[in-house]
Amino acid sequence: MKKRLLTLSATILLAGCSTYQEVSSDENTRVITTEQAGHLELNKEIKRPVLFRAADPLNAELLGVEPVGVNSQLKGSELVEEKLDATFIEPGDFETVESLNPDLIVTYAPDEYSATYRDYAPTIEMRYITSAFNPYKKRIYLTHFYYLGVMLNKEEEAKLIADEFLEKMSTLRSQLDHQVLDMNAAVIVDEDDTYYLRPKFSSFGTEAVYDVLGFSQPKYIKRILESDDYKIYETEDYSAAKLDYLFVATDDVNNENKKEALAKAFNINVEQVIFMNIDNFRPNDLQSIEFQSKELIETLNKLNH
Repeated sequence: MKKRLLTLSATILLAGCSTYQEVSSDENTRVITTEQAGHLELNKEIKRPVLFRAADPLNAELLGVEPVGVNSQLKGSELVEEKLDATFIEPGDFETVESLNPDLIVTYAPDEYSATYRDYAPTIEMRYITSAFNPYKKRIYLTHFYYLGVMLNKEEEAKLIADEFLEKMSTLRSQLDHQVLDMNAAVIVDEDDTYYLRPKFSSFGTEAVYDVLGFSQPKYIKRILESDDYKIYETEDYSAAKLDYLFVATDDVNNENKKEALAKAFNINVEQVIFMNIDNFRPNDLQSIEFQSKELIETLNKLNH
């Protein structure tokens, strides 16, 4: 029985670790495991990836691979426009994808267009999840950075950069001139004048707020996130959340009326409602998270004086 249990445990462990790993290679190609496609053959050197997920373009750049195409939703991101010379593509724009002659396409899962993308290049759909067996635990953004490293044949580089980022987090946090570990915060996104609450590790500044800076997510907010309705309504009373800060990713950063309405709903001062530029806070690649953290540190330090 003990031997069978050990065998079962080893099987489960291997199953949990088997996704996004290289299984074979030769002079020109590699075979990696993926979620939806099983084994997938890629060029040994990826030179022209098209990356539709918001986190991937700047992560690829950090790993030394320049994408030729990125999702058009990243237009307006300061870092993306500063660091990349890539074509912005509307999802489903097959003509543009084909014209870029990609050697890899990475997209969201599910993606209704991926079957056609496969006509132009090996295509990987990625769900935004993590594995209990990976070294980064709940830090999905680091897990996916590592997965991208595997796809781009930059696995060792990805490990080193991820470890360096973990060390950098404490340095960034130390730049705050007051402790926030015992403070409550919520992150919401304003899309089409509707507010949606964001879970931890789900972009729009959540990594910077909860992981780098170390704010706590109160139980009241967690209970809302456990429901099927993530919407926040200005007319309701959320004072039970007992927030110290509310962070809002929006394209309407100068709208004081919105700020005042949210402050009233959460029963906090207007100064405790921090509006964040949605274009800069949408991506959750490592470079953007550092950029976001520094911007929030500057804002919070000013408020504390």
